Amino acid sequence: MTIMTAICARFVLVSIALLPAVYCWKLSLTEDNFKDTIDGKHHVFVKFYAPWCLHCQQMEPAWFKLMEHFNTNKERFATLIARVNCVEQGTLCRSENVQGYPTIKLYRKGESTGIDYDGPRDFESLKEFLVKQLNLEEKKGESVKRFFDDEDEDNDEEESETVVVDDILRAWDEEAPDPVNGLYELNDENYERFLSKGRHFIKFYAPWCGHCQRLAPIWDLLANSFQHDKSVFISKFDCDAYPAICQKYEVKGYPTLLWIVDGKVKEKYSGARTHEDLKKFVDTKKKEDISETRKEGKVRSEDVVAYVTDSNFKAYIKSGLSFVQFFTPWCVRSRKLAPIWEELGKKLLGKVRVAKVDCSQFDNLCNRFDVEAYPTLIAFKDGQKLSEYEDERDLKSMFNFISGYLPSKKDEL
Repeated sequence: MTIMTAICARFVLVSIALLPAVYCWKLSLTEDNFKDTIDGKHHVFVKFYAPWCLHCQQMEPAWFKLMEHFNTNKERFATLIARVNCVEQGTLCRSENVQGYPTIKLYRKGESTGIDYDGPRDFESLKEFLVKQLNLEEKKGESVKRFFDDEDEDNDEEESETVVVDDILRAWDEEAPDPVNGLYELNDENYERFLSKGRHFIKFYAPWCGHCQRLAPIWDLLANSFQHDKSVFISKFDCDAYPAICQKYEVKGYPTLLWIVDGKVKEKYSGARTHEDLKKFVDTKKKEDISETRKEGKVRSEDVVAYVTDSNFKAYIKSGLSFVQFFTPWCVRSRKLAPIWEELGKKLLGKVRVAKVDCSQFDNLCNRFDVEAYPTLIAFKDGQKLSEYEDERDLKSMFNFISGYLPSKKDEL
């Protein structure tokens, strides 16, 4: 049976009888396979996008969730969810009259002209549009709504499985402020709980302050440097809007830069305000806190597993043994593995670098290592790929696998 598949990567038509359920699906179209896909036996819902487009980035989690739900049940719903990168496929996008990003079109089965979608870009709205346009309420005796509700219940059960570790300090992330390029803007409602856990470097400022205005682009750059580093938060606080809170932190001049750990002010920064100096300060304070917590027999969850990016990946795996999980936040199996991966990182602390790469953010890096399913686990040594782990995803099996590459005798779990 010939079906269109894309197992978390770019593929063209392939003939298969069955695909394992462990795969999360991601379908990307090109000039080579677009026409065959549109003319095939499925309806096709396509997002035309550009990687640099902020609106495209913001809706990506919802689109991936839509892909996962429909593409893993395409025979049931006769519908495929796909995307086209217009930076790479400019000719194709122009031929489809794409004039802005994202542009979303529904191609009914066998029709070459797409229907433009201009509604909300959240998962429920996108799903509801397909349900109404394609009359999917009743399919094989069951409604789409019931199907999705059942899936959500199953997901909740899987996510509730956690590993309780007493000596791991966890950063607070419930209802955290939404960062812009890594910069958190605090207010009187969110600051206290947000600062109560984890490491924070905060700029207390006034909009009219000349020194603050000159620091602003540098502070934005600093936040951007740490936006994928889960071990520190770069924030700003407007003292004109919330003077009482700034008085609480004894802010007497602008800008005031404070290093705060677990809700307590540890140091007031008084060095040079260049990007290089500020970044060096943060890195130094992080190392100091790691050392202090380990002396107490504790470790922060954000230090157990490193979040690496395309800019620091090469340096991260350059020396020693590394075990890297390539994942996406929307993949159920990635979420289920998260607490076990954290426990593995804790056990291997000081022996093996345990890390994660978010493939929804760094698709090119994941493609470089032929990541076709999430999560994919790969061992590296001194910058070179050793092997991909393909066994059971339990703690003991993964620990024994990576320990086999250590120069000394394997530890007992």
